[in-house]
Amino acid sequence: MPLEGLARSAEEACRAVDDSARLAFVSQLHDRTMLRLRSAKPVEELKASLAARFPLARVRTFSDCLDGTAGAELDLPGDDEALVLARRRVAARPLLRALRWLSQLCLIMAILAHFNKVFA
Repeated sequence: MPLEGLARSAEEACRAVDDSARLAFVSQLHDRTMLRLRSAKPVEELKASLAARFPLARVRTFSDCLDGTAGAELDLPGDDEALVLARRRVAARPLLRALRWLSQLCLIMAILAHFNKVFA
């Protein structure tokens, strides 16, 4: 997703919690993207909304004691790191691991059936 699309999506996720939420900072270095958002709502609601929208991102929250606003910093991984993080999540869940093994077993059975039909 392009940088503008990520920024809009993050801002929409925050505005679902707080109408006054706004994007404060956007940075893209190589394939990593960092977004900072400001909100007047409690940080836990903001963090939950962003974590639901971007499941592979690291979400950190902060409170600014000077103006009383809360904020969230969203660190989005690049494509390579996102693939590694997704694989770790699948490996951590027994049901998804079982589905992966079942799909590999079905693939092997299909290949064997194909070769059996070709050479028979």
